[in-house]
Amino acid sequence: MALLYPRHTDADMQPIIEGLGRVMLSSGRAWYAVRNIAYYRMDEDEAKTAKFMINITASNIANEIAKLFANSGSAIDEMMAITDVCERYATLYNQRNRLVHDEWWVWPGAAPGLMPNAADRRLVLREVDRKTGVDSHDENWTAERLDTLAAEMDTVADELDVFGYKSAFAAVLNGTLGL
Repeated sequence: MALLYPRHTDADMQPIIEGLGRVMLSSGRAWYAVRNIAYYRMDEDEAKTAKFMINITASNIANEIAKLFANSGSAIDEMMAITDVCERYATLYNQRNRLVHDEWWVWPGAAPGLMPNAADRRLVLREVDRKTGVDSHDENWTAERLDTLAAEMDTVADELDVFGYKSAFAAVLNGTLGL
């Protein structure tokens, strides 16, 4: 991530920085919830959980978590529900990854040295294809869009937490929770 202009201390950057911070915190909550699900579904085996999480990506999370539920004899409606939540998380996680790893253009369109009007206060994320040198995508991100992503990520994290609690509760009932 390259942030060249304006400085991060610029008051006009604060809504963007705060939005990015909320996205990162909510993403971390969701990732931790996925880890808790895996931990309780893997009989609280830390080594198995760590190995499982290393191999989790946005493209395979829904299938891998669904397998954990299938292996524990969960009802089909529960497996479908966790798959749905994980698919939504994967979509949001891909957006988060682009925010972190793509090239940032801050306030594009503003005259050099001048602050933009309110409509131009945005980030444009660009990813350049390394082989062709052509932009593979441009995305506009405003503070409002960042807040929306953070709120959606929080909702998914809440839903994943519920599955984590259910997994821990199931471990208690099965006598496998190491209390």
